[in-house]
Amino acid sequence: MKIATDTGFFLRYLEGNEVAETIWYELLAEQHTMLIPTIVLNEIFTHFFQRGVGDVAQSLLDLPTNTSGFEFIPLSADIATLSARYRVGMRLSTIDSIILSSALSTGCDLLVTSDSDLDQASVKNLIKVQLLSK
Repeated sequence: MKIATDTGFFLRYLEGNEVAETIWYELLAEQHTMLIPTIVLNEIFTHFFQRGVGDVAQSLLDLPTNTSGFEFIPLSADIATLSARYRVGMRLSTIDSIILSSALSTGCDLLVTSDSDLDQASVKNLIKVQLLSK
């Protein structure tokens, strides 16, 4: 299964969220492929730099960078254009619309998120959504 994630997935994983941990270990066992929009890197590093622990972000991302089964989705012109449509049509934030567009553009089967904005019916009509509790 191809799984797209947002920043919340990584934060919930670090907090010990059971669903996020299960998905993480399934990814390490190569049961799935995780596709990570590059905008998520910005959010992860921003989150940890603001807290003075940028090394946590780096160690968290070393595994996906050096392990098969993880891929980064670059922000292309096509994704940016599609994102603008979803941003306006679904009233999503820029980042959420980029994450959704990245998932759809790469044929992901599932979007794992902790963001309730991505748990709306109009998004679920496009892709299966797994909402992680905070």
